[in-house]
Amino acid sequence: MIGHPFLHRLLKDMINAEVAVSEEVKLSSQIAKICLRHFDEVIKGRGVFVLIELLEHEKTKDLVFKQLKAHKADISKLAKS
Repeated sequence: MIGHPFLHRLLKDMINAEVAVSEEVKLSSQIAKICLRHFDEVIKGRGVFVLIELLEHEKTKDLVFKQLKAHKADISKLAKS
């Protein structure tokens, strides 16, 4: 899904641009919803960098933090493998 290098870089740049320019983060919100809906696929591939990008900004952190905290065990398990 978000595994292609160009696609995940594009999404990261779009998140950065939206955060820098806009108070409303509609696009980032949609990206976060898609990433969380397909969490298993995202966390195992390059899509994880999009989640990290969302975590790095105060405006977008709340969009994913609670769900990622709930999946902490899964994330730890994947990090060890």
